[in-house]
Amino acid sequence: MPTWHRSQYQHNYALYTELRRCEYPDWAVTVLFYAVLQLVDEVLEQSRGTPPVDHYDRDRAARAMPATKPVSEAYVLLRSLSERARYKRSWYELGDTLEQAELLFTEVQEHLLSQMA
Repeated sequence: MPTWHRSQYQHNYALYTELRRCEYPDWAVTVLFYAVLQLVDEVLEQSRGTPPVDHYDRDRAARAMPATKPVSEAYVLLRSLSERARYKRSWYELGDTLEQAELLFTEVQEHLLSQMA
């Protein structure tokens, strides 16, 4: 049975696929970030015994923990792209941002899934 984080990751990823198909790139980038955030939280919770309390705690822990450190910069960049998609770019300028987010997502996702018990 999947953990709560894994179920939420799958739920968010399913929404991402719908948003991408419907051409909502700003929300697709945002939901893609939140999908991978669930994987980060699961790995950190397994390693630390407690989940992160906020983005700052999550970023700091991801940079420090051996299981997440190799992809911590890609994760933080994906968070930054998500923020830019929501607050700083027009939806019609997001094609390259979405493609970059998808590459970062794949990198982080593959690494974190390989780290899970």
